[in-house]
Amino acid sequence: MIGPLSYIQIGAGVALGVLLASGPFYLYGKHEGRQQAAVAAVKETAKAYE
Repeated sequence: MIGPLSYIQIGAGVALGVLLASGPFYLYGKHEGRQQAAVAAVKETAKAYE
């Protein structure tokens, strides 16, 4: 039988796994947001020159 301490350890392991797995997705999204902002700035600059 699994004791209460084991359930806590399993829950902590799952939480840690989720945090480790979501890190790269967060960084990828942050990078894409910066890229979109840079493209928007370039488009506005080009529009100003026209």
